[in-house]
Amino acid sequence: MGKGYAMAGIHKITDPQIVGENQNITVYEPARLLYSNPILAIHGMWGQGERWTKFARFFSEQGYRFIAPTLRHHYPENKIPALGKTSVNDYINDLMRLILALQERGLTTLEDGEPLAKPIIFGHSMGGLIAQKLASFGLAHKLILLNSAPPAGVKLHANLRYQLDILRYLPWLILQKPFKPNLKIFARYVMNNVPPETWDKLYRGLVYESGRAALEIRLGRIQVDFRKISCPSLVIGCEKDQITPPEVARDIGKQFRHIGYEVWTYPQFAHWIPVESGWEEAAGDIFHWLNIPAKDFEYLKNFKK
Repeated sequence: MGKGYAMAGIHKITDPQIVGENQNITVYEPARLLYSNPILAIHGMWGQGERWTKFARFFSEQGYRFIAPTLRHHYPENKIPALGKTSVNDYINDLMRLILALQERGLTTLEDGEPLAKPIIFGHSMGGLIAQKLASFGLAHKLILLNSAPPAGVKLHANLRYQLDILRYLPWLILQKPFKPNLKIFARYVMNNVPPETWDKLYRGLVYESGRAALEIRLGRIQVDFRKISCPSLVIGCEKDQITPPEVARDIGKQFRHIGYEVWTYPQFAHWIPVESGWEEAAGDIFHWLNIPAKDFEYLKNFKK
């Protein structure tokens, strides 16, 4: 692992030409920038960029610039019609424009702005599905998927109890309304591996999510052309995950058409790795994977038959 330099600070990108339709963009700056490719981390449903705080601090201390966007309409008290009608493709387009703006202008549109290199894209849950799509557009230097939502053609593998519990929210999905699971449901399926005394605080941090986006994922409507993903890719699943079981990660891995990918499963984690006890182990493992020498990825030129 790196030397663990201090983090220089946290700031928001305020230039509207860069932020675009995203709600906001938080940047965690390292005290000493050691890696030219920044990390762009995409949160999942009901979340904001702050979900990545622990990972952001860790990776910035290792020398990475860590960029954590918050998706459009994701803010406290965001129960608005526009959110309910938002598509996963809207999120994808917003982040595609962000990446292109960062590569063209850097963190500012001022003349002294320095363009950024192609990002390493992290995606958690729904953010993992968005990340897959961005990688298929050739926008990722490397790709890391944590408990990713499945693309079209990959089963959800959800257990029967989850499928029955989620049915209560089906009207919100069909009518394209903003929705948020109650505390009991969220604790059962997302916070099942964090201490109960933290549930209330974590739940208060949730925002509403798009019913349309949730339905698109549930019905497998987001297509990803894996033939167009050629960057080194790491797919992570967790044995205790009640929403996207490890079978989802394994099946996503089978979609890749190049051999420059790996699938890992952790027995000790559930769905919310970045806030669960022991998250440092996963972060450290990812850090080491990111720093595999480039020559060791030469086999990316060979494609599976």
